[in-house]
Amino acid sequence: MSTVLAETAPGPGTGGLLPFAQATLLYLPTTFVLPQVGLILFLALSLFYFNSDFDRRDWLFLVFLIFIAANSTLGIALGQANFEGLLGSNGIIGSVTLLAVYFSSRTLDNRVWYIFLGFILLETATVFLQLSLSVRYFFDAQAIEVPSWTTAGAYQIEKAQVLYRIRPFGLSIGSSPVALKMITGLTLATILPMARYKRAILIGILMIGLFVTFKRACLFGAFGYAGLMFLYDIHRNGWCRRHTVSALLTIFLGYQFLSNFLFQFFRGLDLSLFEAIELLDFGKESGRGFIWEQNFQFILDNLLLGNYSSRYVFEGLPSHNSFIALVSMHGLIGSVLFAGFILRRLAEWPARFFCLSPLLLTSVFHEGVFWYASAQDVLLFYVLTSFRGPLFQSNEPDGSAPANR
Repeated sequence: MSTVLAETAPGPGTGGLLPFAQATLLYLPTTFVLPQVGLILFLALSLFYFNSDFDRRDWLFLVFLIFIAANSTLGIALGQANFEGLLGSNGIIGSVTLLAVYFSSRTLDNRVWYIFLGFILLETATVFLQLSLSVRYFFDAQAIEVPSWTTAGAYQIEKAQVLYRIRPFGLSIGSSPVALKMITGLTLATILPMARYKRAILIGILMIGLFVTFKRACLFGAFGYAGLMFLYDIHRNGWCRRHTVSALLTIFLGYQFLSNFLFQFFRGLDLSLFEAIELLDFGKESGRGFIWEQNFQFILDNLLLGNYSSRYVFEGLPSHNSFIALVSMHGLIGSVLFAGFILRRLAEWPARFFCLSPLLLTSVFHEGVFWYASAQDVLLFYVLTSFRGPLFQSNEPDGSAPANR
């Protein structure tokens, strides 16, 4: 068996088969092939074959789990419990599941994430193939969440000039899950050691894939990530030639393609930049503003305990914001406990924030994390509790970081 020590980079596992099995069982539930409940297999395998410890510094997280169980029990006693699925945000069982995710994440090493990243690239290639063949998906089982504005899996590109109305599904049950996996790929590209040219190619492929799927919340996360990495690099290395080239290229591309990008972003509306900013105000264009207002009202009415640690959904509409969902679910008490755990881990190694920025920024407009059991949450806990390496680490023979130029 392999033991993962707190705050050290996970070492080699027990052979090549186990990392592949872990990565596969973690990835398949994100596709149409295996339902989300298949994550139980990943959790069981990880906990059975590996020893994982609980870091005493994460005591706030433990208190958070106890709060979930107590809050859920109170909700049951008051007849207010509203559970959704075995691995959903469902109180007592959910707290046990979340603890299993914590321990499982600490059994992973770089090999698992390399394989997981390979699966993301394969699905990104599938997206490109679907675009070239003018189809959204290959299998009928993927058509569970086909949007109302499409009637079939096929379309004519010349009649669908707006990328938002194309959005291939890859191997997922919608464009949102596959785009979220590409965002996850950006985090992995940040933390995994690899040659500079491979990293550049990888990030480029993922960025193009995000444009093709055109999940706007994920594009927000990707652009925000790029901006943060640019500032981080300047802070670490000072202004270099690559920053000048990047800035000039961004200005040029913005000048050339801003109007077309706004046309795409607002689903075919011909808007000026100022009109677009006004329409974006508090989510007016997407309807998120109304949903957030309803969630805010619910939070104010149930400030301390929220929805008794079960997911709150207003008239069947998700909150489209992981942070709002967290507060409406657990109330102020639970949210402060969980946020305290996260902020403490980020404070002791700030580079973790930059690693997680694609997921966290995407979660402002999409429920990308805090799902209890999901591949994204496993990665969240892995980065928070196990990753302590430099960003963009090179695995070239001399092991050096990228040169300043």
